[in-house]
Amino acid sequence: MFLGFFFLKTHDLTPPVEGPVYKGSNTTLIRFYIWEGTLQMLFDRPFFGAGLNGFPQVYWSYHVREYWEMVQYPHNIFLTIWSELGVLGLLAFGWLIFNFLRKIQGLKGKNVAALRLGIMGALVYMFFHGLVDVPYFKNDLAVQFWLLLSLLVIKDYN
Repeated sequence: MFLGFFFLKTHDLTPPVEGPVYKGSNTTLIRFYIWEGTLQMLFDRPFFGAGLNGFPQVYWSYHVREYWEMVQYPHNIFLTIWSELGVLGLLAFGWLIFNFLRKIQGLKGKNVAALRLGIMGALVYMFFHGLVDVPYFKNDLAVQFWLLLSLLVIKDYN
């Protein structure tokens, strides 16, 4: 409910985007159109999605309304993973996050609270940011994600 309210209210707060493609719309509405087209694509290709880096080519035939743009990803981390890696990739990502959270909860030892808080804060930020953008499939952000995971592995060996 909170997320629905958040998206509805941000529609009023986001500035209009000018240019020949957008015709005065705002970025929230454009994202809704991108997600709508992405979901249509995924209903047609649920198991394999568009393939790695195939989203821009496949999405072209699914864009909706008069609003379109050449997008690299669907501006949502879950839709991005599903469209790039298919259902198995989305399930693997969910499994990875689930185990990541279990490992964070299982941290024991001295001064673990700060590490737990830092990793959880970064993960929560990544997911909230991921609801409206692509915080994973960019090189520097993917490295950041795996560095967070490696902190837990390093902690296990200490």
